[in-house]
Amino acid sequence: TMDESVQMPSNPPTLRPTLYKTAREMFSLFRAIIPASHRHEIATVPRTAAVLHNDCIFFAHHCLTLGLEYREQYSEEDARGKLLRQSCIFVDMVPLFRELADSSMGDMLDLQADQLVEIVGS
Repeated sequence: TMDESVQMPSNPPTLRPTLYKTAREMFSLFRAIIPASHRHEIATVPRTAAVLHNDCIFFAHHCLTLGLEYREQYSEEDARGKLLRQSCIFVDMVPLFRELADSSMGDMLDLQADQLVEIVGS
């Protein structure tokens, strides 16, 4: 989506900002849908919690560099390109992904620790 946003000509003028917003919304959809639709598996299957954790760390890492990678490719010829060049960031999503990663893995580690205490204690 970001590649398309950069490569698009400025006609129609609202297409590039729309594609940028779409890329941001895709990250938000991941954060909203995946934990909700796989809640039971994330809470009970260690592998699923680890995969979610790794996915979130991966997205957080790419959110750090994604805006920098694409912002220079927007032209300053029109006002929208200039605005996108100034505001093309994804860094604000990094803490959200890191928090989701920490909570999913932390909850699983707590569950595993409780299970080990229960096994050893009996």
